Amino acid sequence: MTDRVWDRFVSKRDQQVRAAAGHDKRVGFGKRPAISAARVKDLPIIYASAAFRDDAWDGGSRV
Repeated sequence: MTDRVWDRFVSKRDQQVRAAAGHDKRVGFGKRPAISAARVKDLPIIYASAAFRDDAWDGGSRV
């Protein structure tokens, strides 16, 4: 396995627990990506995007 930048901060025990749980495996798209499955079942597909004002007024509070 390739070392990741955070590996030196994670204990060996935590690495073992993650590996045993399967969290270190790559997932990929699989055989039936969600959009393809939704189209087959004739479910609505909703696309969303976000846009913010140049002055960041709608971006929440800043500290």
